[in-house]
Amino acid sequence: QPINDIIVSDSLMQRFEYVKGSAKTDRDALFTMQPNDVGSMTLRWEFGAPLQPRESGLISFQVRVR
Repeated sequence: QPINDIIVSDSLMQRFEYVKGSAKTDRDALFTMQPNDVGSMTLRWEFGAPLQPRESGLISFQVRVR
């Protein structure tokens, strides 16, 4: 069965600083970020299209170590 309403979220540790503009994905997605409780960022990708069986996707981003 296809998977619908896929959301991927990554809350970065305090030691990591997101490199602005480095988030990439090979699928159409809405990317947002917001501050988290440890003084870094939570990165979030919301995918509108369903993921079909045996399909995959790739998300990447860069961080700096503080």
